[in-house]
Amino acid sequence: MLHPDEISECTRGGRLDVPSVAGRLAAKEAVFKLFRCQAAVVPWRSIRVERPSGTWPVVCLDGVAAKLARAAGIRSEISVSISHDGAYAVAVAATTTE
Repeated sequence: MLHPDEISECTRGGRLDVPSVAGRLAAKEAVFKLFRCQAAVVPWRSIRVERPSGTWPVVCLDGVAAKLARAAGIRSEISVSISHDGAYAVAVAATTTE
């Protein structure tokens, strides 16, 4: 479900940081909902949530996800906000459409 780069970013001391993984999966689900496509399966690996050190999360789309975004009229950057509390993570995604 995660791109290899995302796995690297979510690894701390040789172990996966579970809250970071949960946050990314929540963000991917939030991004997918922007596509308003009920007939498709979430293209987990073609939605990447990157977080360069000290910056906000950045959404990168390719393959199926990019096609679904174009079909939904999404032509601009997708912003995400991820929040963690203990074992829980939530995310919100927003963008503009044509």
